[in-house]
Amino acid sequence: MTEPNGSPIVRSAKERTFRVVEAIKVAMKAIEAEIKENEGIYPFNRGRLSIAEVCRRARVHEITMMGPTHKKTTLPMIKNWMENLGAIKGSRRIKTDVTRRSDEAKYKYVLIASQFQAMYQVEMPERDKEIEQLRGKVAELEAENLQLRAQNSESRVIRLPVGGRGNK
Repeated sequence: MTEPNGSPIVRSAKERTFRVVEAIKVAMKAIEAEIKENEGIYPFNRGRLSIAEVCRRARVHEITMMGPTHKKTTLPMIKNWMENLGAIKGSRRIKTDVTRRSDEAKYKYVLIASQFQAMYQVEMPERDKEIEQLRGKVAELEAENLQLRAQNSESRVIRLPVGGRGNK
């Protein structure tokens, strides 16, 4: 017996299909963001992105894509999206790319470390020289301070009133 298009069973099936497609789209957006964040490499499943992986991320069973509704619509949508994604594919290519990135990062680290060391070798003697000059200036000022104290103590000392007392 066939159900009319407005029946609860048909509506339920359409809603279920809509929920599956929306879950797939949400998963695809998340995957795109992760690939962009990781410079073209999918960070999960050893870098392999497949229809099964998209389904897993969407929390949809892979067999769902084999049903007549999804086989003609959702499945081609996923395949087309995967082809146009621009992610690095293949474990060898991923390993090669990750190794290249690692080597580049190591080279940059060594370059920065050598620049810092060169800067340190120039700036540290300058800093030490300036510290010695400032220590000499402090010693000179302390001696001058002692001399001024001695000069002031020989003359008459007048006590100033404290807190408004004595000035009435």
